Amino acid sequence: MAAEALGVRTSAPGESAGDAALGAWSCRAPSLAPDRGAVAYVSDRDGVPRVWVRPLRRGGRARPVATGPEPVAEVSWSPSGERLAVLLTPGGGEHTQVWTVRPDGGDLRPLVAPEGGSAWFVRWTGRGDLLLAAEVAASGTAEALLVDAATGGRETVARGPLLHPEAVSRDHARVLLQRRPRGVRRMYVRELTPEATGPGGERPLLAELPGSTDYGVLSPGGETAYLLSDAGRGRAGVDVCGIADFATFYERTEPWITAAAVSEYGHPEADRDLLHALSPLHAFDRLATPLLVVHGARDTNVPVYEAEQVVRAARAREVPCEILLFEDEGHEIRRRANRVTFVRRVTDWLDRHLTGVFPG
Repeated sequence: MAAEALGVRTSAPGESAGDAALGAWSCRAPSLAPDRGAVAYVSDRDGVPRVWVRPLRRGGRARPVATGPEPVAEVSWSPSGERLAVLLTPGGGEHTQVWTVRPDGGDLRPLVAPEGGSAWFVRWTGRGDLLLAAEVAASGTAEALLVDAATGGRETVARGPLLHPEAVSRDHARVLLQRRPRGVRRMYVRELTPEATGPGGERPLLAELPGSTDYGVLSPGGETAYLLSDAGRGRAGVDVCGIADFATFYERTEPWITAAAVSEYGHPEADRDLLHALSPLHAFDRLATPLLVVHGARDTNVPVYEAEQVVRAARAREVPCEILLFEDEGHEIRRRANRVTFVRRVTDWLDRHLTGVFPG
């Protein structure tokens, strides 16, 4: 799981703490070099999120890695130490692409960059420079891929609608896959052996468990899968740029998002009844959990109308509900000052409802 730290410039004499807080920057997605001699991470300390590498020896200074002008969302160091996997967000938009670069900034090139679609990496397999990645084409077709960062070669592990790769074992023997729309997600293990091809190569995990099972990781040897289930219920909720009603989402989102969303959620016409049943807004008669709604006013992936519906429905039922709206953000919170605000508000909200402690 990606970690994040916030660096905040302390106030100078005569400067207020509020002014100093505006000098904050984020450092996230740290990835340790295999020899433990350096760490790569993403930071917007110079205004644009990019990759930085810092030697861990005493006195080592961080330096940026040349990955071009596009903002960076994530970075991961390969097991060989020869390459970095970099997730770019061209134009700062919602499409993402997987690129690779050497730690010294050389040999920058794309690995998975579908035109009009989106891609992301999951993790290195532990076998050379082989990377588990996912691609959603502009048509909405999804594939789980094994990509060789050294040669650019790629192998399709699985494909089909409603597919997300989650993890791969270090011995390259098993991959963890997520299938089905939101609300009824299921996890499968696929054996990566020559004899385990076709549908028979997959087996479901915890299929008998009620609710959804997702966000899984595998143990290093692949013998154990650790899964997160929503079978339980919480005492506080945070809705970040979420979909409330699939019908209104499909009506207002961008065409390329519609094409990609079909592979994850279902078709707005052919699966109309299923999508209605999966839409949280139509189950708000059971809502009792206090809810903090976070959204960007410029979000074109999941338009802010979704958040507005949630707030109206929750307040109509007299369920405690607050909204944190960022007027200058889209589907992700990227600006430094906004990220500080987001972390503080979410922390305060959870403290209030989970511990009963009111900040301040």
